[in-house]
Amino acid sequence: MIFNIIKLLRPRQWLKNGLLLAALVFSGKLGEMTSAGTALIAAAAFCPLSSSVYVLNDILDRRADAAHPRKKNRPVASGRVGVGAALAVSVALLGIAAAAAFFVGLPFMFACAVYYVVMVLYSLVLKHIAILDVMTVASGFVIRAVAGGLAIAVDVSPWLIICTTLLSLFIVLNKRKGEMESAPCVEGASRRVLKRYTGPMLGSMISAVDGATLMAYCMYAMSFDNVLMLLTVPFVIFGLFRYQYLSHLTAPSDGINPVEAPETALLTDLPLLIDVALWGISCAVIIYII
Repeated sequence: MIFNIIKLLRPRQWLKNGLLLAALVFSGKLGEMTSAGTALIAAAAFCPLSSSVYVLNDILDRRADAAHPRKKNRPVASGRVGVGAALAVSVALLGIAAAAAFFVGLPFMFACAVYYVVMVLYSLVLKHIAILDVMTVASGFVIRAVAGGLAIAVDVSPWLIICTTLLSLFIVLNKRKGEMESAPCVEGASRRVLKRYTGPMLGSMISAVDGATLMAYCMYAMSFDNVLMLLTVPFVIFGLFRYQYLSHLTAPSDGINPVEAPETALLTDLPLLIDVALWGISCAVIIYII
């Protein structure tokens, strides 16, 4: 039961909460212990908060997941965790997140509340509406970035918000493309919204967002006082291209696209992992040392 509860929380998804540290790093406050500690608590608070939504989503999608060749093994869909127990876990996680958010501060707590409401609306309604579904998921990343700034009381750069918006749209659109290419034939097993998209449509959206993301990051890099931030642009170019490359690696034999789970793609693809690490190190060295 403990193993199934842990699996229910989707701890791999917590990697997304690292976005709450972006404001800390790019505002130059990484060396301030108070700010760093508060940012870490804020990121930790988003872990039970996001997991609470994941559990709720699993409850709502349990029938469709049960018909899916891979999602049928999820704790709720497989019946290893009952609906009542899962709902209790979701409520408990929400309570833990609320307590942690209150400790950080009311502005951050407000951001958490907005995130929860938006994600619940997504689980109930918005995930079935084309375009709004990807925009809503992307908004979850943006709220994280803004929440990180609210936690440590710093203004989040508009360019950081724009870059986060575009990059998250790029990731979510690729995820939808991967899901469409590997969607199971079983009736009711795949996302209903996938019927509203076509491959060429998603490809056009991805191309538009890809170029916009790169341009926005270049503008963001130029907004820093240190012109050396432009040296981090090649890492962004490689990361975008590598992710696009991974999105075309679906093998018809297994029907699994690496970008269906962005956090898995990041953790398992060595070139992409090295690129992100080098980008992070370069940014830290340029901002704090040079």
